[in-house]
Amino acid sequence: MKTYQFEERPVDPSKSLPLHHQLSAHLRAQIVNHSLPPGTLLPSEAQLQERYGVSRSVVRQALGALTSEGLIDRGRGRG
Repeated sequence: MKTYQFEERPVDPSKSLPLHHQLSAHLRAQIVNHSLPPGTLLPSEAQLQERYGVSRSVVRQALGALTSEGLIDRGRGRG
């Protein structure tokens, strides 16, 4: 499986929208427009945290939202 590299920083703490909503919206858009093709491994929570400059809880909330929408599958030790 291919690993996707993100090239932009869409999370802005000065916006009124919560950070986890901003991050999940960005990732959702990447999935829906196939910039992030099916089967692509997402970076780890720690890598997303570092990449977007947010806390691990923000990353977990964003990924949890995408999981509940059926857009990603999560599992221990999986990307």
